Amino acid sequence: MRFLNCHESLRVRRPRWRRFVWLLAGMAGAVLRAADQPPAAAATNAWDRTGYAYFCETDPKIPSVAHVVKVDRAQKDLRLHTTLGGGEAIGMALVSQQVKFLPPEKGRAVAAINGDYFLVNPPYVGDPMGLQIIDGELVSGPCLDRACAYFDAAGAGRLTNFISRFRAVWPSGKEVPIGLNEICAPNKAVLYNRAAGPATRQPGFFELLLGPAEDGPWLPLRLGQVFKARVRQVNPAGQTPLGNQGLVLAIGGKLAAEHPPPVVGDTLKFLLEVSPEVKDATLAIGGGPSLVQAGKPRVWDAEGARHPRSAFGWNENYFFLVTVDGRQPKHSMGMSYGELARFMAKLGCDYALNLDGGGSAEMWLEGRVISRPSNGQERPAANAIVLARQPKPPKPALP
Repeated sequence: MRFLNCHESLRVRRPRWRRFVWLLAGMAGAVLRAADQPPAAAATNAWDRTGYAYFCETDPKIPSVAHVVKVDRAQKDLRLHTTLGGGEAIGMALVSQQVKFLPPEKGRAVAAINGDYFLVNPPYVGDPMGLQIIDGELVSGPCLDRACAYFDAAGAGRLTNFISRFRAVWPSGKEVPIGLNEICAPNKAVLYNRAAGPATRQPGFFELLLGPAEDGPWLPLRLGQVFKARVRQVNPAGQTPLGNQGLVLAIGGKLAAEHPPPVVGDTLKFLLEVSPEVKDATLAIGGGPSLVQAGKPRVWDAEGARHPRSAFGWNENYFFLVTVDGRQPKHSMGMSYGELARFMAKLGCDYALNLDGGGSAEMWLEGRVISRPSNGQERPAANAIVLARQPKPPKPALP
């Protein structure tokens, strides 16, 4: 394998000025990736200038093409964010659209990859299958058979599978397991916050509009949070409107018949706990399977077929955003899980998570899609991981 500018390797014809620009970029990348030096040493000067670098690694024997954005975690004006396909709510949008969802105070997006797997069942098309946290706010709960990556306020990252222990406690003391921002069912209860959209979207469910109790925490919802809420209104027809400061608990008919639901004025207790216990996560994204743990690539008895894939990895010093093109025999076949795990470990990841792949796999960089989606064009995604450069603080006014 060898490092090179990906567009040079693909021999894409461009106007001369564009070829000249990419030639300079390739030369800079070659300096960063000098074969005789370890990655950290080779990249020192570049991180001092920008904080991140893009390179493309190819293996013509397969063939495979992997796009990599390497981010210096010491660069304080660079931050990772997760987005939702509906902007502030569950939905679907192209990654190139989702980068525009970042509010100005979070900075200017410079790179992004697609995120988690998602559900396609109405009315919550685009519901992420795993855990998602945006700036500390919980918008999607964990899924037992899906790994997730999360980070705390100090920047420490973990890669694990959570068991959800989300539950509501009725005034009688009865504990009821609950979901979060997902399709409800006759035997289920689901809690909705603003990430569900303008309303709960489902007619015919017994719903409780909730407000804060006199004391204790309230919104935004946070992983590990324990709080109380008072029933403000009962709506037996469903589709209750949601606001930025409100919550709704939907209760399926079968569950309501077995356990009479609270009434207006009652106080409920909610526990958004998981196992293993976490209380300080500020960012999280789901996916699966895990690829690298403690620097060791995962081993499969059968690695499976090669496909387009995206992955997110990190070590103490760097983040890695990766997309592998695939299903294009003359360009790139993709990678198997095992090949991707070994590739992420070779990059230097201590931990790495596989994300949604196939037609969803893509990388956006500095204003355009840099990878080659297997469908020939972008496909809408439920969420994304976005690297943004924060705006510089305003200069103090002259006296």
